[in-house]
Amino acid sequence: MNLTTLISSLIVSGSFGYFNYLILKGFDIINISENTKDEKIPILMLFGAMNYGIFLWIGSSFLQGISKGDFGQIAIGILYVFVLDLVATPIIIIPMVLGLRHIMNWIRGIMGKSKTTSPNTRDDFFESNKTQNIYIFDFNNSLVACGYMSQVDSVSSNIFDMQLIPFYDEEEKNVTYDKISKLATKEDCRLLIDFERKLKIYNIVD
Repeated sequence: MNLTTLISSLIVSGSFGYFNYLILKGFDIINISENTKDEKIPILMLFGAMNYGIFLWIGSSFLQGISKGDFGQIAIGILYVFVLDLVATPIIIIPMVLGLRHIMNWIRGIMGKSKTTSPNTRDDFFESNKTQNIYIFDFNNSLVACGYMSQVDSVSSNIFDMQLIPFYDEEEKNVTYDKISKLATKEDCRLLIDFERKLKIYNIVD
């Protein structure tokens, strides 16, 4: 293997390994937070090794010119790896990961342990394709803000910003903690308690 092929292999294994990670992250199969960021390195190394193996297999089976430093065939080989990653990650890798997780949860159930889930608490709390009515109170039960959910930072972000659309038919002065806590018992509601920022967030889904 000459220098050109070696550099190409490193590019494929490095950049496309991160591409696999981004796809899985987009499907909420993998969630790396600040507390679990050390897990990101072995995951990227695993995908990098997989892409490197695919690139070598293509070079030995179809495009023998790769090992000789043929720029045209190297470019085609890189394109093949990209297409395979784009297709195989959602079709093959995701079902494999979900299947493995199902087996692990089944074993954990036999051992009397709770199931493991991929989404983090905050991401799971705001995950819905329905209208989310958000009411935010501090620990003194004073209203901080309320409105329709528009956007919220992912848990992987160090910042916890939230974008709300003001209610069309309800004024903040009429919103009280007692009123919302009673309403929550009759509606499809979840409560998120943020101990770091001392907030209680009610999410009532229509």
